[in-house]
Amino acid sequence: MENSDSQYKKQRKVFESPLFLVLIALIFFLLLKVFFIDILLVNGHSMEPGLVPGKIIFVNRLAYGLAIPFADNYIVLWGKPKQNDIIVFKSPVDNMKLIKRCVAGEQNTIKIKDGILDIGGIGSRKIVVGNTPFFMVFEEIRVPKNNFFVLGDNSDDSIDSRFFGFVPMNKIIGRVLF
Repeated sequence: MENSDSQYKKQRKVFESPLFLVLIALIFFLLLKVFFIDILLVNGHSMEPGLVPGKIIFVNRLAYGLAIPFADNYIVLWGKPKQNDIIVFKSPVDNMKLIKRCVAGEQNTIKIKDGILDIGGIGSRKIVVGNTPFFMVFEEIRVPKNNFFVLGDNSDDSIDSRFFGFVPMNKIIGRVLF
């Protein structure tokens, strides 16, 4: 009886140990970061004035579906970015995490001419995109299925879909919560 009592006390000490509590908190934080919420530091001026360099943002990784950690695939997809969602995604060029505003989805057509982005279809509107390079002037095209056209709010200082094209759904990490 006494032996089981001392064994119980040892087990209890392990569970009450500060090291054990730190380990549990670390595991909880990693699971939270990998599956649910990402915490990022804004770097760059492309989303000014709303998101300034040095601002900490929270990203809802479950906004559009459940993704496989460290892979570019969703296990289950239950939504897609809507116009004006601020999203975090892996750049189609170099896989760096970028923050931009979704301005057009698969129901839309887009056309850029004379510094104006003309979005047709659901949620039609025109956006002044400023100094768009001459090679980015194009006639009306339809946004492909499961792709999105994104822009930085500060379009004069933004590398966005005008330069690297559409962002596929599998590159999207989540929606910014602020």
